[in-house]
Amino acid sequence: MAARGFLNAWSHPARQALVPSLVPLEDLPAAVAMNSVFFNTARFIGPALAGVIIAKWGIGYAFVFNTVSFFIFFIALSSIRVPYPDAMTRKHQSLFGQLNEGFRHIIGHPGIGPILLLLLAGALLARPVTDLLPGFSGAVFDSGATGLAWMTSAMGFGSMFGAFAIAQRGHVSGLARVAVLNTLVMALALFAFAFAPTIWVALLVLPVVSYAMTVTGISCQSLIQNAVDGNLRGRVMSIYSLIFHTGPAAGALIIGTLSENINWHWPLACSAALCLMAWLWGRKKQKAMAASLEI
Repeated sequence: MAARGFLNAWSHPARQALVPSLVPLEDLPAAVAMNSVFFNTARFIGPALAGVIIAKWGIGYAFVFNTVSFFIFFIALSSIRVPYPDAMTRKHQSLFGQLNEGFRHIIGHPGIGPILLLLLAGALLARPVTDLLPGFSGAVFDSGATGLAWMTSAMGFGSMFGAFAIAQRGHVSGLARVAVLNTLVMALALFAFAFAPTIWVALLVLPVVSYAMTVTGISCQSLIQNAVDGNLRGRVMSIYSLIFHTGPAAGALIIGTLSENINWHWPLACSAALCLMAWLWGRKKQKAMAASLEI
C-alpha cells in the first residue's frame, strides 16, 4: 500500500498536468469536468464489479482483474499523442530548487495562492464527510450497510451532476465566483447534514454537499490550469494533488476522532462553520482571483 501511495504521488500530478496538452485551452473546463465524471463513475462501477468477482471466484481474482485493467490503461496511455504541448524551457536545477521555485510561484501569484487555500479549506473541512458516512450510518441513523450504500450513492449522484454542470459551461469566465459561491453552499449543506434528524433528510442534503464539493474542485483546477506557466505546471499540480488527496484524510482523522469522543453532530457542524469562514475570506479575494486566473 505504501508503494502504491508513493507511485500515485507521481502519477496523479503527471496526469493532471497532461490534460491542458490534450485539448484546446477553451475546452479545458469541460475536459477537467469530464475527467471528474469518469473518476466518479469508476468509483462506483469498480467496487460493484469487484463484488461480483469476489463472490464468483474469490478475492485473489479481483486483484488479478485489477492488474489487467492497468495494462489496458498502459496501452491507452502509450497511444496518446500530445497536440497542444506546453512551451517549456528546461532548467538545470536540483529537486529542492525546483520545489522552492514552485512554492514561491504559488505564494507570489495573486490568484493561484488564494484559490489553493480555498481548495485546502474544502479538503480539510468538507470532503472528510465521505469518510464519516459509515459512522453516521451506524451511530446516528442506525441504518447499517443499506443506509451507507444509499448515502454513498446520493453523494455519487451529486458529484456526477456537478461535473456535468461545469462541463456544459465550456469556459473559465466566472469560475472564481462559482468556486467561492459553492464553498458557501457546501458549508450550509454540511451543517444541515450534521443535524439531519433522519436518514431521509440526509439523503436530500448529501447530493447538495457533493455537488458543491465537485463544482468547487473542478473550478479551482480549471482556473489553475488556465493560468499557470507551462514550466511550473507539474509542480503546481503536485501541490494541488497533495491538497486534494491528503486534506480529506487529515480532516477525517481529526473530525472522526472528535466525533467518537464527543458526538457525531458538533464536530462536523464546527467544520461547516469554519468552511463558512473560508467562504467569507474567499469573497474578499474573489475579484483578485478572477482578474489573475480568468485570463
